[in-house]
Amino acid sequence: MAPRAGAGTVPTLHRIKNLWKPDQYLNIESGVLQAGTIQLGWLSAMWTLSPPVANPTRTILETTYRNPPFNTSSPSWARDLVHGKLLYPSGPTANQIYQVEGWVSRNYTPNEWTQIFNPDEDYEVDAVGLSGRAVVNGNGLSTNDNVFLHPFGTDWEFYIAPDDRYQYLAAPLSNPDLDYDGAKEIAQREFGMQVNNMLGVELIMN
Repeated sequence: MAPRAGAGTVPTLHRIKNLWKPDQYLNIESGVLQAGTIQLGWLSAMWTLSPPVANPTRTILETTYRNPPFNTSSPSWARDLVHGKLLYPSGPTANQIYQVEGWVSRNYTPNEWTQIFNPDEDYEVDAVGLSGRAVVNGNGLSTNDNVFLHPFGTDWEFYIAPDDRYQYLAAPLSNPDLDYDGAKEIAQREFGMQVNNMLGVELIMN
């Protein structure tokens, strides 16, 4: 671990180096965690060490990555992004096959997950970083997967309680949700964290 001293009140930043391949460092420059060569000015390759609330004798990693600006001041910003549309068709034509409806009316959003900066793009383009506490609610298996969107079976699922600087990434819930509300309760009980909402993460099991 190669420390880089911060100035003033800025915490000490660390670069995490591979001892076997000393030219490779952990970074999220491409949007995902990876090890590779870096440039000296990359904030995406710098980390701070922070003691968790529940056990201050153990440290965790925090990122200093700065996300692209996006206005999340409105409580309805997530709903506004998809123009209030749901993933599935609604209304009198909901039972028609999509070839007949033609996807033209677009009274529903075409993607299961909608990107903030590129709502119509399915491929992830923009990198967004965060740090927080991971929470597993129950046995870690998703219980509400749509079979048409999950052909390989049930997902592994966990939640992230964002640290203060990243809480704006989690949109407030418009309706009660047992899974997300349950994860919030675990974050409060285990880590003493008060968050507006959690960030859900899914991983394909098979």
